[in-house]
Amino acid sequence: MDAQVDDLARLIGGRRAIVFGHSYGGNVALALAERHPDLVRAVAVYETPLPWTEWWPGFSRRNPAATEGTPGDAAEQFMRRMVGNRRWETMPERVRDERRSEGVAFVTELRELARHAPWDAAKIDVPFTVMFGEQAREHHRDASRYLAELLSDRDAIEISTANHNGPFTHPEPVADVLRNLATRAPT
Repeated sequence: MDAQVDDLARLIGGRRAIVFGHSYGGNVALALAERHPDLVRAVAVYETPLPWTEWWPGFSRRNPAATEGTPGDAAEQFMRRMVGNRRWETMPERVRDERRSEGVAFVTELRELARHAPWDAAKIDVPFTVMFGEQAREHHRDASRYLAELLSDRDAIEISTANHNGPFTHPEPVADVLRNLATRAPT
């Protein structure tokens, strides 16, 4: 997480930005807002996982990267859940090998995230928006509502007919929410 936050801070390059994080990226965005508030005008997240909480589903909280096999197998299983088996099978072998090679980092990141929150809500003081898909899994809807209550005075925003991949499948409604956040963010 530290390396990813540092990478994002370098990418922003000293400018104040509105930061958007999808899924795991939401935790990176929140950690950046805590650690580098001078770089963050506002934060938006979409279905950010909270596996360190007691109410997060037990299996993923206890061992989020559990798999029969190698870290590469864990990365493949994750990708198959995200893009579907048919899409995975149509990817070029080189791309599938690249995703599998990310397995060690994937497993390490998820295990770290399951142990503790990478950010402290009390230290995040920027305009904030949370989104989730209408077809999201229950724990993602619950996490989104929890974050909205914890970090803002606004309700989590439901993106109609979207699932966990809403930023990709429903880019316009997500962009509308981000544009609205931009109007509330200090310059």
